[in-house]
Formats: sequence, C-alpha cells, structure tokens
Amino acid sequence: MTAHIGESAELYALGALSEDERAQVDAHVVQCDACAARLGEAERTVAAMEETGSSANRRPRAWRFPAAAVAAAFVLGLVPSGWFWSAQQRANAYDADREGALAAMVSSHFSHAQFQPLAAGAPKAKLIYARSGRWVYAVAQTGKPLLLEVREGGKAVPLGMLHVLGGSAELFVRDAGTGRSFVLNDGRRDIERVSLPAR
Repeated sequence: MTAHIGESAELYALGALSEDERAQVDAHVVQCDACAARLGEAERTVAAMEETGSSANRRPRAWRFPAAAVAAAFVLGLVPSGWFWSAQQRANAYDADREGALAAMVSSHFSHAQFQPLAAGAPKAKLIYARSGRWVYAVAQTGKPLLLEVREGGKAVPLGMLHVLGGSAELFVRDAGTGRSFVLNDGRRDIERVSLPAR
C-alpha cells in the first residue's frame, strides 16, 4: 500500500477488512507515522464504544424468555409484568441503536468528537458522526436519560432521548439535519456541547 490508509483505519478498527487488506494496513503503518496515529485514534474510538456498551453485552440473557419470566413474576407476586416489558423495550432500543450505528460506520466515512462539559458532574460523552453529516451516534457514560439536540439557525431541534441500559446511554440518529453544534440536556439545562468542524 503506497497511499495513506484513509478510511481503512476505521474499517480496520471495526474488524471489517479482509486479511489481505489488514496486512496492507499493517505494513503501511510501520513506515507512516501519520497513518499509525490515525489508526490508533480509530482503535481508541472503537474501544470506547465497546467499553460503554460492555454493560449491554454482560446483561443476563434471560430476556430471551420473557413469557416465563412474566409468568413467574405473576405467580410469585413479586414484580409487576410491566417492569419486564419495559426492561425488554429499553434493551431492544439500545441494541437497535448499536446495530444501526455499526452498520452506518462500516458503510460510510466517519469521525468523532468529545462533548465538552457545561455543568458540573457532566458524564463523559462522545459524538460519532458521518463526515457527510447524514447520521450521528451519541454515546455517554451515564445511567440517566439525556436529550440530544442539534442547534440550527439559532434554535434547538430535539433529536431524541439517549437509550439507557446499565451505566451507558446511546442514540443513533439517521438524519441529524444540517447543524454542526450538538448539546446534551438533562431536562433542566444543557450539560454538554460539541461543535463539529465545517464540512
């Protein structure tokens, strides 16, 4: 590989390259500091995604049998069945966001930016985004639902609430509009902001 690795860095980090393509990237980064740095950044981004989603991967798989769990709760009278339905819905929304984001990342060029805190106690959060501006994926280390908004023409446009599962929250938005400034809001105030570079 004589040219720089370009978007192959992200695909390499996601494990989406063939063995031959991976070998070409490996050979190139040994000789190119700029590409080695880019590959390192891509691998850190993927590792951060996996870290924030690790609680989802460790959750008990008992949810695959909700009918048995609901029946047991009804018989024992310990937990209302609505709780099980709600937990299943949260898990489904969280998984759908993750799957949508991974599919988008594999098929497009993307980058990431760290949210900057505007309030004390703001969680660590990142915005992964398509360079074309078509989609965004917000990831935060929090167990609380946060609202993601984009600022367009001086007004706030809500994109949705981050789906919470365990200690992390995520939201994948397929059409994020044209704004380049995003905020996370806790229901009372903006707690974090990130501004993306101009396209």
